[in-house]
Amino acid sequence: MRSLSSFFILCIVLSINGMMYSKLVWSHNRTFLLHYGAASIDTPVRFYISVTNHSESNDTSYEYRFTFDEFPQHDKTIVSTEGDTMYSVQFASTCEPKEGNYTVRVDVWECQLGVQTLSIGAVNSSFELFECNYIEMGDDGPVTFDAPITFSVFNRHRVDDPSYEYRFAFDQFPQHDKTIVSTSRSVEYSLTFESSSTSKSGNYTVKVDIWFLRVPSYSLGTVLNTFELSDSLIGFIDKDQNHFYVLPMDNLVVTVMPVKLTAEIRDPTGFFTGRCGIPPANVTYKWIVNDEVQEGNSKVIERTFSQPQLNNISVIITATKTNGSRTIQKSGTFNISLKSKHPMNNLTFDGPTEVKVFERHQLDFKIHGGTPPFHYKYFLRMDEPNTDVAVARDINESYFSIINYFSEKGTIDLHIVLRNEVSTISERVTIKVH
Repeated sequence: MRSLSSFFILCIVLSINGMMYSKLVWSHNRTFLLHYGAASIDTPVRFYISVTNHSESNDTSYEYRFTFDEFPQHDKTIVSTEGDTMYSVQFASTCEPKEGNYTVRVDVWECQLGVQTLSIGAVNSSFELFECNYIEMGDDGPVTFDAPITFSVFNRHRVDDPSYEYRFAFDQFPQHDKTIVSTSRSVEYSLTFESSSTSKSGNYTVKVDIWFLRVPSYSLGTVLNTFELSDSLIGFIDKDQNHFYVLPMDNLVVTVMPVKLTAEIRDPTGFFTGRCGIPPANVTYKWIVNDEVQEGNSKVIERTFSQPQLNNISVIITATKTNGSRTIQKSGTFNISLKSKHPMNNLTFDGPTEVKVFERHQLDFKIHGGTPPFHYKYFLRMDEPNTDVAVARDINESYFSIINYFSEKGTIDLHIVLRNEVSTISERVTIKVH
């Protein structure tokens, strides 16, 4: 059975005051996923890696190379036969002034029998360190210009008769500076960055100073938060195929079944899609599948990719909305590439199921259907005497042979598990040795 850790990793998030703070970053060719959350400088940051379609062969291992430009002393290479790994890093033992945004690079190599053979991908991503876990901040971005963004601040200082001042300051947008006075240890600030003030997409910074109001007042600390603004619509294409072996995060589909493709605009407030009384924008969709423009104007399409190949899908979305006296129009192009593969239909074999002691025994197996590569693992078990043997192989052909010599009389249970990337078959053969 395929490891569920790839799915489980999607469910791990850092939760602060009910808000989600985590980051999922794909390698460029979607061969692996990097997942992590923000943390304070004196607590570990956990970087999770999950290879999308990892091999289960005993001969295959992976090198996970973590490189930190600002913290080279924490560079590390992890070698594992598993397709998932985790690296926990604590960047400071005390409250040293290291809060800010830093960069991690992850390279993943595939190795055969311990020898590097193939780089399957790399990713560069920024991660955030907070000041000693006293103040934490996040936002619901990235967002598009002219759509609201909400900043959430949480401070862990507990005081009697609390009264706080949260001072938001934007270097690039001073018109949005704001001070919020509250008795709560958590506040939210929602605002809209209009494209009329700037239309340059990119990353921007907000600084929040928190003060405890008393006589005299004093500062509880400062936190910096980097947020992303885009002049284009932000979103993705979600694929859904009712097949138990293809996980939602995989870039795989099965040729014998339709796949549902849904264009999703990232719109946390419902500004474009409409929500809680907010009127939706007029949204149009133009789908392009393998360089062919598709008919219709729908958020969702269904397609069956009947041949094993790489399928490139794009959707061009345009949203038009009247907001007061302004007409706002935004466009965006979302892309996804899916590998379609044939599932296996059957596994048959030719050869005797009885053999003499020390006589060569061979079974020839034929795989019906299916797109290679294939991976098979077989187990031999004899109850008397108690004997267990397990062998795994990767092959690109639709046939293979299992050859054995048996030194004891008795009944052998041969159990074979055969897989390709989109299907699995299990077969049992009883062999009598006399």
